[in-house]
Amino acid sequence: MRWKEVETSPFETILVPDLALMVRERLMKGYGLKSDFDPTAIGKVLVRQLEEGPSPSGGLRLSNCGQCIRQLAYNYHHYKPNGFVGDASSPIAFAIGDIVELVIVAALHEAIVGTDIKIESTDVNQETVFLNIPLDDGREARISGHPDGVMTVPVKRVSSDGTETTTYARAILEVKSMSDYAFKKFRIGGLGKDDLYNYQTQAYQLAKQQMTGENFNLSYVIAFGKNVTAKDAVLRDDGSWYKTWPIVGHWVQCDMDIKREIVEKYEAIINSQSPEEFDRPFGPSTAKKTLGQLRFPCDWCAHWRTCWPSAQEKAVSSGFFQKYTKMKVFVGE
Repeated sequence: MRWKEVETSPFETILVPDLALMVRERLMKGYGLKSDFDPTAIGKVLVRQLEEGPSPSGGLRLSNCGQCIRQLAYNYHHYKPNGFVGDASSPIAFAIGDIVELVIVAALHEAIVGTDIKIESTDVNQETVFLNIPLDDGREARISGHPDGVMTVPVKRVSSDGTETTTYARAILEVKSMSDYAFKKFRIGGLGKDDLYNYQTQAYQLAKQQMTGENFNLSYVIAFGKNVTAKDAVLRDDGSWYKTWPIVGHWVQCDMDIKREIVEKYEAIINSQSPEEFDRPFGPSTAKKTLGQLRFPCDWCAHWRTCWPSAQEKAVSSGFFQKYTKMKVFVGE
C-alpha cells in the first residue's frame, strides 16, 4: 500500500492511499495479471461510439452540472444546437478517452490486490446514480449520472505520539484524460473550486449519499496527461528539476457550497419557462488583443449563436515559432 498525506496538524497526520502512484508502479512493472478481466470490454466501449448518437434535447445529466446555466437551460427547453458542433474527430477522441479509462482502472484493480481497498461499478458495469431535485409543486425530479467507480478506502490517522488508527471511507472514483493546459493545472493544484470536474464529482457524492444514506465525502480524480511523454520534466527557478509523471491523482473533499449550488441550479432550470430568464455568466473579452472574443466555455457551447446573435466565427493564426490557425468566436457590435 502506498500512502499520501492529505492533512497535517500538531496533533495528527491523516493519510490516504496514493492510488496514482500505485497505478504508475503497476503499469511500469508489466508482469502477469492477478485479476480476471473481460477482454470484450474494450470492444464494447469502441462500438459504443458508433452506436450512440447525439444526446436528445430536454435532458439534464450530472456530468454536465458545472456547465453554464443558460447552456443547460437551452438543452432542457429543447433549443436546437446553433453553435459548436463536433466532427468526425469527436467519437475518436471519446473512444481514446474510454480506452485510457479502461487501462487505468484495470491497473488500479491489479494494484489493490492484497490491500483492503475495494472498487466496484467500473468499466461497462458503471452504476447509474440519481440526484433528487425538489420542485416548486412539491414533486421531485431525478437527474442521472454514471461515476467511473465507487470505492471503500482506508483512512489512517497517526497521532503525535505515534498511535495509528484506521477507519474506512466511501468515495467516488473519476478517471480523466486531460489536455496539456488542464493537466498542468491539475498536476500542481488539483481541481479548482470552479472546475467542471469538481462539480461533477460533488454531484456524484451527493447522489450516492441520497441513494444509500452512507457518507460520501471523498472523491479521487486520477488523470492522464495526453501530451506528456517519458522525456518531459519541470525546471524549477533554482535550476533543479523533476520528471513529469503522465498519471497523477488528487483526493477531493466534500464541498457543501457546490452541492447546494448544483441542486439550486437544476431546480431553477426545471422551474423556468425560458433560458432567457438567466443572465449570461460570461461575456466577450475586453483585452486589446482579443477584444470581443468569446472564450472557453462559450466558444465550445452548442448554443453560442442563439445566446449571442451577433457573434461570428473567424479563423485566427497565432503562435511564434510555430503558427497554428483556429476558429474563434467574436461578438459583433
